[in-house]
Amino acid sequence: MKRTLSLNGTPPTEADVVLLDGPRFVASAETGPDGVFDLPVLDLPGTLLVRIRRPAIVVASAPSSATEIDLSPTLCRVSGRVVGTAKAKPPLSVYADPTAIDGFSPLLEAYVLQRSATVRLSHFAELPVPGDRFELTVAAGTYRLTGNRLDYDQGRTTDDLPPSVTVDAITTGTGDRLPGDPWSGFTITVTADVELTLALREVATDEL
Repeated sequence: MKRTLSLNGTPPTEADVVLLDGPRFVASAETGPDGVFDLPVLDLPGTLLVRIRRPAIVVASAPSSATEIDLSPTLCRVSGRVVGTAKAKPPLSVYADPTAIDGFSPLLEAYVLQRSATVRLSHFAELPVPGDRFELTVAAGTYRLTGNRLDYDQGRTTDDLPPSVTVDAITTGTGDRLPGDPWSGFTITVTADVELTLALREVATDEL
């Protein structure tokens, strides 16, 4: 069945929708440039899990019978700078994983990273950062942020490769350090625009 998805009246540039029958993953579909996606209709009530990655990170749900979904969540800008040693510089990838979204049922959080009935994604959204500034837009909620550039050939080749780096700490504009660690991520609750500083460090070969 053809359905449409929009974010504040505009089709999202990168999104997919998952059809759930209770706790069972039924199917998923990506939206086209016009916001159209195709998923079957269930005989019994189910849930549509909406996952938007661009232009903003948004997770929401709707009844499985919905044919036109227009979301209008509170959107916040998360931006900032990347700092590090002379050798530990971007480019790198910043990852954002929703852990709790305003107005979103905690019962559905287990499916946020579900790609198929048997495959889970490592991260919800990836933002390439080619310079020393980054910016992303998210729905109000709690997120886990990580970032790195890892080369698993490090130490196995004589090629002159740039060092692997990871985000070692994240601080807010007021100097508060976000809780967490480089490998499991740093947790932030976003309710308004926020400025962050991502501090990089080089990753030793035995850490890879």
